[in-house]
Amino acid sequence: MPLGSKFSVTPVGKFAIQLRKHVGATVATATGAENFDLVKCLDANILIDYRKDDFEKILHDYDLVLNSPDANTLEKSLRVLKPGGKVISISGPPNPAFAKQIGLPGYMNSLISVLSFGVGRKVKHHHVNYAPSADSISTDGSVLWV
Repeated sequence: MPLGSKFSVTPVGKFAIQLRKHVGATVATATGAENFDLVKCLDANILIDYRKDDFEKILHDYDLVLNSPDANTLEKSLRVLKPGGKVISISGPPNPAFAKQIGLPGYMNSLISVLSFGVGRKVKHHHVNYAPSADSISTDGSVLWV
């Protein structure tokens, strides 16, 4: 991600906050108010109390969202991205590109296509990109930041 990018982190992201701040990104995170002191120490720019605020109504035009919780949060994450932005999800379904990357047989590719159809349709509607978290890991296990 280039200097000055906007990056949103849902609860998995303590490490991601520090990495993204290191490269100059604006970092927003949703967490409980009791964790605000911790994420302030990690240098997040925007803190959202997920118990009382809806991050989808606060954030917009983000380059990347690291998503973890559930399908509802994944859908909201798609809506806070700018066109061409990307969501990386550890809770969303694998996609056909991932199936191809790891060399799954044809019948598994078909099954994954069915499982990811809904997310794929929403991704196209919002003109953004989606990757399951495993799709952002290289075969040697190093993280590929996109």
